[in-house]
Amino acid sequence: MSQPSILIPYQGPGNKGEFDIFVMMRPSTNGYYAESKIFSHLRSMPGYKKDFTLVYLANLPGEFITSHKLISHYYSNRIYFTRKGKPAFTPFMRIAFENHFNTPFDSARLVSSFEALDMLDMSKKELFNTWVPRDAVCKILGQTIKKIQGSRGEPIFVLNYDIPHLLYMYGAKTNIAVMCFRTCQPYKQFTKYLTQVYYSLRQDRDYLQSIGETQTAPLARLFHYSHGPLEEISDAGAFMITHNQEQIALVDTSFGRFLSNHGYSSAEIVHLVKNPLCRCMNVKNNKKEISLFDFTRFASYKSALSTIRAMNSQFCEIL
Repeated sequence: MSQPSILIPYQGPGNKGEFDIFVMMRPSTNGYYAESKIFSHLRSMPGYKKDFTLVYLANLPGEFITSHKLISHYYSNRIYFTRKGKPAFTPFMRIAFENHFNTPFDSARLVSSFEALDMLDMSKKELFNTWVPRDAVCKILGQTIKKIQGSRGEPIFVLNYDIPHLLYMYGAKTNIAVMCFRTCQPYKQFTKYLTQVYYSLRQDRDYLQSIGETQTAPLARLFHYSHGPLEEISDAGAFMITHNQEQIALVDTSFGRFLSNHGYSSAEIVHLVKNPLCRCMNVKNNKKEISLFDFTRFASYKSALSTIRAMNSQFCEIL
């Protein structure tokens, strides 16, 4: 079996005030040409080495990805909801669904994306690429629902429409490039750098042709990046491989070490990533349901810690 190529090994958590942000190529955009394009754009920016630097670089072959079930573990929470369907929805999620789609939850034809493939007679890629108006898509606590018309014009609400295609794309014949950048700048500042890269790539016809995309492709179709501290350790846990060809322990990442220094055990850190749906108190001292990934989006480590500490309980179906 092919093993990961660790080109720049990870040297451990950063110092106080530093963040780690992962950038990963999508399987459809991977390859040396695409990878080098993104890195060369980032390296040419004035902030490189001053505001951010590369601390990890690896290529993960498809055989390793599939044999270690990296993708199914990475998307475990979304896959759980996709397979469970309606019964997995909490009361808050049901209300959010009704408010967005103006449709009673109990009578709505809400189906998993796996069911939708046969119901709509679509391939995984066709379902993934089906365009709908913006108000026909809703994200509720980490779960995405897309409203698609059935053969008779009836509304079908597809839960996590992208999961079947994502599981298929990360197959044994693919490979992905994984980069980790360390920065002292806030997440939003690094996002600005990546946005500049994105717009530069959209003007590169050779690059777009090499990945089979057009100038209208959204950033998320070209590459993924960590949107916050919790996503950072989720990305690391799935895609950062040590010199022993093993997945890194979450406690050995930058945010993982930060949490450990504030009293969280290794098992508790894993639990936060695997079960991000929780209840907490808002500023009016009322209970609310949140996704930790959403509520720590672009947050500093200290702010993310405050959100985690505000939890009253977690929904623990995954672990």
